[in-house]
Amino acid sequence: MLAHADARVAALEAQLQALQQAANSADEAVNARGALLIDRLQDIPNRVREVATHGVRQGAATALSIAQVRFGHELRYLQPGFPGEDDPADYDELINDFEGAAEAVGNIVDEDGAVNNVFFGR
Repeated sequence: MLAHADARVAALEAQLQALQQAANSADEAVNARGALLIDRLQDIPNRVREVATHGVRQGAATALSIAQVRFGHELRYLQPGFPGEDDPADYDELINDFEGAAEAVGNIVDEDGAVNNVFFGR
């Protein structure tokens, strides 16, 4: 009976260690902040939002750069947004039409560099 209990404790300790390693890997991957593991785990969604937002900005900047170089129009001073009082949802079909181009831009952007820019300002 005691041997069974010891085996169960050992199995639970192994599971705990595996969970801690997985949690540490996850929080390190997104450079989560916090003194305790629980704090870092709770910070992961915030850091993921930061990375996603940065990725959107990086993709837009890359797409505008490509368009400026290809067409020779100065786009640095382009006012962001759709013209007038238009609802951005009115452009969903147009945005979907650019999915292939967006994928190509995504392939150009260095993912590690973009993530490092978020976390380390590089």
